[in-house]
Amino acid sequence: MQVNGKETPLETAIQQAEAAGASYRRISAIRDAQCWYAANVLKERWAEYEEAILAAKDYPHIIEYAIDVIKGRWFEAEALLLSTGPDMDSIFDNILYYTQQVIKKRWIKAEAHIIENGTCEMATRYAKTIIKGPWPKAEALMAGRKPTHYKKILVVGSQHDEFFPKR
Repeated sequence: MQVNGKETPLETAIQQAEAAGASYRRISAIRDAQCWYAANVLKERWAEYEEAILAAKDYPHIIEYAIDVIKGRWFEAEALLLSTGPDMDSIFDNILYYTQQVIKKRWIKAEAHIIENGTCEMATRYAKTIIKGPWPKAEALMAGRKPTHYKKILVVGSQHDEFFPKR
């Protein structure tokens, strides 16, 4: 990857690891070390690392960087976190984790994203972990769309029963 016309040392390390056949786990360990370096050695934001993880769409490290280095919301990364793709479950897990660990309260843009692109299960998990109660705006989603893991949700006594009205 190039930043401002130059190959970045951060991405060079990743590319060398990939070329050598390194696993995702090894590449993730490199990114972990880079995030630790920014948080514990530099003790400030590191523009080169920010560009690298945003360009790579490395959601877990984007979130960890917001927690450990920025110590709060990373507005430049939030639009990327609210993306859509073939693996919406993974994207939603990142949204939920960012909301819990960084925002620490309801995230209105995430709520709109879940209602527009999410599933019944996603809306139910958000209501349970973030709102901690009923979420009227999402009830149409919960009632109108088939949940992705419907067997787990519809089992009597499951973790999601409290959000379905008793009739």
